[in-house]
Amino acid sequence: KLMEKLNRIPIFFSSDNNYAPYLTVAIASIKEFSSKGNFYDIIVLSENFSQENKNNIEKLECENLKITFYNISEKLDGIKNDLAVTLRDYYTVSIFYRMFIAEVFSNLDKALYIDADIVLNTDIAKLYFTDIGDNFVGAVSDQVVNTNEIFIKYTTEVIGINKGEYFNSGVL
Repeated sequence: KLMEKLNRIPIFFSSDNNYAPYLTVAIASIKEFSSKGNFYDIIVLSENFSQENKNNIEKLECENLKITFYNISEKLDGIKNDLAVTLRDYYTVSIFYRMFIAEVFSNLDKALYIDADIVLNTDIAKLYFTDIGDNFVGAVSDQVVNTNEIFIKYTTEVIGINKGEYFNSGVL
């Protein structure tokens, strides 16, 4: 009942068991700065997330914050090996989970995606209610990638895009 009266803010994370501690901190920071006028609907895209980690993270739920785990495994069947080819040594396939949000959650008009290792210091609702006009995605250019020779080479030669077109996909 309460959710129906509040502004619903869908927030997606991608995570695996290795990032569970960071995800816990990220969600705790959302909770810390949450507003009573909003309902924070957190959806964690994952594969084989342990029940222990789920239980620990779900302890953060409260009246206006719900956490749901969505197993994205079936969406990756058949393409997982192809995705792994383009990964740098410190990335896992979980970075690609966000690519399926629009398809799997097509009922949503708008949503946020946040990397699991981000800590917020203000109400995330401010970002959600930012007007992005007719754009499909709100993002910012990744200045580290655009100025670091190693990342520029990765962007142009492995991913195949111009360095100026690369954006930070950790906050969308």
